Amino acid sequence: MQESLTFLQDLARKAGDIMLARRQHRIARFTKADGTWVSEVDLAISQMVCRAVAQFDKGCGLLTEETYDASRPLGSRGFVIDELDGTRSYLLGRTGYTFQAAWYAEGGQLQIGLIYDPVRDLMLYSVRGQGVAVQSGQHLSRVAPPPYRPWNQLRYAHHRDLMTTTQQQMYRRLRVPAQRIVETGCVGSKVIDFAFGKVDALVALNRFIGPWDWAPGKVILEELGYRLSHVDGSPLALVHTSDSSYGYVVAPPAHHEQLIHGLRWVQQREVRRASPAVHAQS
Repeated sequence: MQESLTFLQDLARKAGDIMLARRQHRIARFTKADGTWVSEVDLAISQMVCRAVAQFDKGCGLLTEETYDASRPLGSRGFVIDELDGTRSYLLGRTGYTFQAAWYAEGGQLQIGLIYDPVRDLMLYSVRGQGVAVQSGQHLSRVAPPPYRPWNQLRYAHHRDLMTTTQQQMYRRLRVPAQRIVETGCVGSKVIDFAFGKVDALVALNRFIGPWDWAPGKVILEELGYRLSHVDGSPLALVHTSDSSYGYVVAPPAHHEQLIHGLRWVQQREVRRASPAVHAQS
């Protein structure tokens, strides 16, 4: 497993180098069928990733945002990668974009999670059962699990470019005031904020959220003691067949069930209307 971790660390830095080298240049942008943006930088990193993975382990599986094929089998081991998480922020010249990667073993069991913020040269990673580490430049340290916070003090991570009517109603029903809604960037940036104790909970609403969005952070967040599930309470898995999961939830174990209970109305009435707008966070 150490070999796979080292490979992902090297891959992350190569992806970060591509992001930083091209961010001052004119970058071609395309809009995908779901309304999200993809750039030539996403695609350049994707090509680099595919070549590197093939050279590292020809027999492993590979799930990436830009090469996703639902019919492709997972295999007994492989990688889940988001080449450039936060494309919109990247193209707009803002911070809050990352490289995300995970490694899974037999049965799709996630064993390694890694997130790299190239702007800050900050790498957050975890191996299942070994806790969480963060490397900032040359400094390497361990990340301690967060202290307990009561339900009425939870701070919710929320993408800075997205606040739908459904989400406004969600926060009202959960009795979350504006001062406990923390504006964040991409999914990877949110996980970093969890690790640094800036946020305590997350509700991501969408009818389909790709595994590259949540898989890298899942290992890290679970090692920090958080519980993750779909909004309907079902477990997050690389192969998920439910058509009523409506996104996913991150919360401390003491509050997870209460949060799921508070979101039942979302499943029943509102998420279908929110799904098109949610894609704006990519």
